[in-house]
Amino acid sequence: MKKIYLFTVLIFFACSKDEEQEVQTLKQYLLSTVFYQSDTAQNGNNPYDYEIYYQFNFTSEAYKYTTFSELTSIAHPGNYPWNTCYKTFSRLKPGLLIMENDDRIIWEWSDDNSYKIEFTRSGDNIAAKYIYPSGSDTIIMKPSSITNLNEKKAERINGECY
Repeated sequence: MKKIYLFTVLIFFACSKDEEQEVQTLKQYLLSTVFYQSDTAQNGNNPYDYEIYYQFNFTSEAYKYTTFSELTSIAHPGNYPWNTCYKTFSRLKPGLLIMENDDRIIWEWSDDNSYKIEFTRSGDNIAAKYIYPSGSDTIIMKPSSITNLNEKKAERINGECY
């Protein structure tokens, strides 16, 4: 009987340890996953689709992002349409983490503390709430992969827009 009891206890602790290792903090999840957002925008009276891929780093910037637009107008200063190239940007202003816990991160621009981004997780998706002095906007980022991002880049015959 002691052997059965001991075996049951060992199985319980082994399973508990595995479950603990699967839990990721929000920051770990953001750093280990490429995310994307897709939507439709307007250029005058012409709607066009776009996708933005986000790669987090939380060093001097919160993330860098790569845009893929289906806009057919000419990319400035290039001589080819936006829908044949992509563009990668760094978050425009440097900043720092001012709050971080397992399910919420707040990033603040270092040169203007009135602008912040609050990241939260809902299932696999990330809500990024951009907080400005005049209000806020929230976008939802869905998980993707570096493979998907690289495939999207390879599809653009003119490479990176300049």
